[in-house]
Amino acid sequence: MDRKGQVLVGFLLLLPLLLILFVFVIDIGFMKVEERKLENTVKEAITYGLKQESPEEEVQQQVETMIRKNIDNIEFLDTVVTNGNIQVHLSTRQKNVFGIILNQRMYKIEKRYQGYLENETIKIIKE
Repeated sequence: MDRKGQVLVGFLLLLPLLLILFVFVIDIGFMKVEERKLENTVKEAITYGLKQESPEEEVQQQVETMIRKNIDNIEFLDTVVTNGNIQVHLSTRQKNVFGIILNQRMYKIEKRYQGYLENETIKIIKE
């Protein structure tokens, strides 16, 4: 019996599934990179704000300006500065590739952080 081409047929049947899996993995990787960029920017802004000795309103504006300059597609940004405590709530949307298949073209990334000084050390926690 002639078995030539069986592996080729099996590969061609699995190829679409492998391509979808590959695109999904790449897409999730891009989303995680954007999420990490967002986290780092917010942490840097909070650290910067905690080091300032300006009035609270001015610190709040500086933190928000720093975040807006470094992050695109911000849907929601709420910054509260009170008594050496900075809270940031941020929501953004990032484009994705895999969403074309699922008819959802954007990932929503939402983060909440709080920063404060404790014993002359800056503490930043994710809420």
